[in-house]
Amino acid sequence: MAIKGFIKLKAAAFKHRFSVKEPIQKRQRLWIFLLLCMATPSCFAASFSDHQIKAAFIFNFANFVRWPKEAFAGDGSPFVICASNAQSPTIKTLAEVVEDESINSHKLIVKAPFDPTELSDCHILFLEKADIADYQTQLAKLSTGKLLTVSDTRNFVDKGGLIQLTLNKARIQPTINTIQVERSQLKVSSTLLRLANIYRSPAEGDK
Repeated sequence: MAIKGFIKLKAAAFKHRFSVKEPIQKRQRLWIFLLLCMATPSCFAASFSDHQIKAAFIFNFANFVRWPKEAFAGDGSPFVICASNAQSPTIKTLAEVVEDESINSHKLIVKAPFDPTELSDCHILFLEKADIADYQTQLAKLSTGKLLTVSDTRNFVDKGGLIQLTLNKARIQPTINTIQVERSQLKVSSTLLRLANIYRSPAEGDK
């Protein structure tokens, strides 16, 4: 079964267990189950790979993080997820996941590869291990604006990234750098914060 179909099948089983205060379109509620699965170790069948789960998480971040209005050129402009490697299993799956999806009239699109000179058009930047060297020196600065930086590499939040997808007890779980979130122009849903690992980097004055 495709991951998109699996998500639709499982959504009903979770809708009465948790309530979400943030306004989420009915169609997008089908994806909330993935976040809830973090509290249920047996939720995922063995047939679902890490890259499928990561792709669905990235989609959920688009739903559970709020961007300022000025992050979009207009009411109908797209919501852009950027990545360097179009052949990455995670990105190929993500492109399938977001097909025909939109958030508040913003059509979701995946740009991979993207032009680094157009980074300001991106709303989510997914960095894999091969990308870190290119962004390491500017990562903390990028994470204080309107860009949600996400990676599945170790020590990403230590370097100033916002969300790290971490393997924890055989489950992939997001770790959120809340200090960087507070410095950014983004608002993270309380639902996501409750279900994620929280990382608080030292305040600048403490370094």
